[in-house]
Amino acid sequence: MYSPLSTVNNGFGIGFRLNFSQYNKNTQQLLLSNAEEYRIGNNDQVKQQKLKNFIFKKLNDNTCQITYKSGLIERLSLRSDEIYVPPKISSPDGRSLNLTWDSHFSPARVTDDDGHILCSVTYPDNTFATRRFTLLPDNSELSHKITFTFMNERLKKVTNYATAPEQVWSFDYDDIGPQGSYKGYYRCSFIYWADRKSQLLHSGRG
Repeated sequence: MYSPLSTVNNGFGIGFRLNFSQYNKNTQQLLLSNAEEYRIGNNDQVKQQKLKNFIFKKLNDNTCQITYKSGLIERLSLRSDEIYVPPKISSPDGRSLNLTWDSHFSPARVTDDDGHILCSVTYPDNTFATRRFTLLPDNSELSHKITFTFMNERLKKVTNYATAPEQVWSFDYDDIGPQGSYKGYYRCSFIYWADRKSQLLHSGRG
C-alpha cells in the first residue's frame, strides 16, 4: 500500500507498507490491512466506524485482537514501546499464518501451522539496496524470488522472477506542492523485457 503523505520507510521505500494491520498505542491509531484508518477511544471504542464489520479489543498490555465479521482474526503483539503488529492471522476455517518480524516492523518470515516456510524476506542495510522475497524456499520446483530495488530510500523497481522473462515494474517520483513539500506523485510502468517494450499502467498521486 502507498501513502503519498507518509515519510516513513518500513523497508519498502518511503510511503509504502505491506498490508498488515498495526496499532500505535501512543497515537491510538489503528491501521487495517485494507488501508482503513481509525482512532481507538476509551473502552476499545473504534471512533467513526460507520460499518460494524470488525471488533477491536485489548486482551492485555501486550496483546490486542481484531475480529472481522468474516471470521478472520488478527492477533497483534507489542513489538516496541508503541507499535503492535500481527504474529498470527487466523482464517475462519482455522488455518493460520504465523509471522516473524524484524526490528523495523517488517516481516522476516511467514510460516503455516505445520512450520513450513511460505515466504522469507531479507533486508540489506545500505542506501542502494535490494529487498528479496523468496516464496516457498524449501520447494525446488515452485520456489521463486521477488526483489525490491531502492535508491535514496525510494522504491524504484519490483522484479518478479516467477516467469521467464521476468516481470518488472518501475517507479518514478516527482515532488509536488510548495518547495516540493509533498512527495509522492508517482508513475508506475510495466516493462516487458522480452521485447524491450514498456506499457504504462498507472500515473497519478498516491
